[in-house]
Amino acid sequence: MRSLSKTVLRGTLAGCTLMLAGAGAAWASPVHITWTGTGWDTHVDNLGDTLPINLITASATGSFGADHAEVATEFYPADPKDYGVTCAAGHDMFVGIVLSTSVMTFENHDQLFAFSNDGWMCLSTDPDMKGHFYGKVVDGWYQGGTGRFANATGDWMTTFEGYNLELPESVTGLATIGFRSISGEISGNVNMHGSGVD
Repeated sequence: MRSLSKTVLRGTLAGCTLMLAGAGAAWASPVHITWTGTGWDTHVDNLGDTLPINLITASATGSFGADHAEVATEFYPADPKDYGVTCAAGHDMFVGIVLSTSVMTFENHDQLFAFSNDGWMCLSTDPDMKGHFYGKVVDGWYQGGTGRFANATGDWMTTFEGYNLELPESVTGLATIGFRSISGEISGNVNMHGSGVD
């Protein structure tokens, strides 16, 4: 059931990606944004795989006056071979992305909505590596927003890394929320279709 739900969701979103990719390719402006923030896990686990949806809030700088971002992502246990990835030494856990949804807010309070259903993350459970993780979200698409981004389309990807900052429950006796640091870079293209300056 979990596998079927994930397959249906990924298939539907992949169709949206194909429809929007062509629309965003013409007359698009390049996007380059760096972001830094924190993340934590929610108690929502749609697939029942012990990997809950997690949230990120981050400050941002870059194209169009990017100011801050919020991201919600759900992961699932995956095989790195399926993604063509070999995790660096000491990174003994691998997950794939079911869906990542984000809102980028700009200095003038315009917002740009972004989605992806493809990506991965390598994590270390070795205490000596301080919970280091890194990964990539790919084949993302922009789908609207507010202000000059109301009709936006386009494509994007991001690389990221960070550190899990909580000691395990077995050490502290306290339940964790997966609190972490995280930073990354976004690159891509956006077409505002007459809502702003392309």
